[in-house]
Amino acid sequence: MKTTSPFLPRCNHLPATSRKTAPETGAEGRLERAASGPAVTSEFLHRPLFYGKNDAKTGYDLIEDVLAVSAHIEDFDHVINDCADRYFFTVLLLAGAIRNKINLLPANRTESSINALIERYHSTVLVTDELEQTDGRAMQISGMLAPAEKPPPQAARAIPRIAHDQVIAIAYTSGSTGEPHAHPRTWRWAMQEALAAGLALGLDKNRPRRIICTTPPQHMYGFVSSVLMPLVLGQTSFRGRPFFPEEIREALSASGSESLLVTTPTQIRACIRSNARLPQPELILSSAAPLDRKMAERAEKTYLTRVVEFYGSTETGAIAIRQPVAEQSWETFRGVRVTSVNNELEVRADYLPGPVLVQDQVDIIDSRHFLLLGRSADLIKIGGKRESLARLNQTLLAMEGVEDGAFFVPETIGDREPRLAAVVVAPGLSVKDILSHLSHSIDAVFLPRPLKIVDALPRTTTGKLTRKALLALLKK
Repeated sequence: MKTTSPFLPRCNHLPATSRKTAPETGAEGRLERAASGPAVTSEFLHRPLFYGKNDAKTGYDLIEDVLAVSAHIEDFDHVINDCADRYFFTVLLLAGAIRNKINLLPANRTESSINALIERYHSTVLVTDELEQTDGRAMQISGMLAPAEKPPPQAARAIPRIAHDQVIAIAYTSGSTGEPHAHPRTWRWAMQEALAAGLALGLDKNRPRRIICTTPPQHMYGFVSSVLMPLVLGQTSFRGRPFFPEEIREALSASGSESLLVTTPTQIRACIRSNARLPQPELILSSAAPLDRKMAERAEKTYLTRVVEFYGSTETGAIAIRQPVAEQSWETFRGVRVTSVNNELEVRADYLPGPVLVQDQVDIIDSRHFLLLGRSADLIKIGGKRESLARLNQTLLAMEGVEDGAFFVPETIGDREPRLAAVVVAPGLSVKDILSHLSHSIDAVFLPRPLKIVDALPRTTTGKLTRKALLALLKK
């Protein structure tokens, strides 16, 4: 439970008399104003908030482009934000917000996901930064931006403001356990969550870090860490989305020592197993899936840095932090409180519309600390015995020679008890080798039948696997 901020002392470790005047308390005062005020804080207008390989965009650049783009979307009620570039994504997000338009964030960039949104929402426009986009419905954001030769900054120019209760975006779950569901975000919720998350990391507006994020901005994890943190805490976000180990190495090499790598367990594992020589980031932040403690230890030892993990969901946003190598329990962000209802996690925060029940089994320590026991949907019962798919997956992935893999429950027939299946990427290993190793760690009733060795798993851009994709892979 004794968690230390990756960058700064945590507020709850300050003496009671000093907490009232701590910098974090001052930041919490800004939190309410930022959530109901300017699209970009005035003190960040001349600061680089986004950077690419050859340029940087300041808060002033952002406002100029936001105003220009907003004029092109005023005839629509909804905007499908298909921009992969984080700067373009942010421009479109804010352009919609100041015009009271809602950004729709698809679970992925597939044609079927885009079509589903167009059919569901009236008065919708698709905006993309994909230069080779051939869909006649799509508008290119590159043709909407302010002129390259902008006039010098005008001190008197009003910064657009956004109402705190305005819905600025509707995000969708990944659909890994079913059909994607819509989750609206208000401006207040989005900015308060980003500020609470940034303070939990110890980020300081007076010492901006460079954020290199491997998850798309449409995903809530990438949305908060690489889009909103620059707006609320003046951090500088890399515009691209490095995915493969070599791309991550190149992005870190160009970013300097004061950098924060925001990534997933899948990409941490890929970097380590490919022996990628990453320049030492100041911190590695992981989320979107459970991070095995042994993998976190290897990452810290290999890259001489600290690895911390966010816990959250699309329903709640990010709410808690821990350092896996040092602690099992999670500590909530400032202002977030937790309890349990029928052993499942209930989350409350000032910015949430009400209490939110998350289908995760937990052991509550106190209102700000809890142990995560497993996702309710991951708990399976076979032969009168219970097990967690998450623990089975961790056991499989810890096996020497296994590069990737996943357990899942295939389609069941009638009332018959389910049998587990597994797909594994393990060059050089046989099915017999893997089953023999697993038999020493898990009960025989949970051994996968069938177990199929494949070349690669069909993971999404955030490292998740959909049930549909797993079933298709098993049937090949």
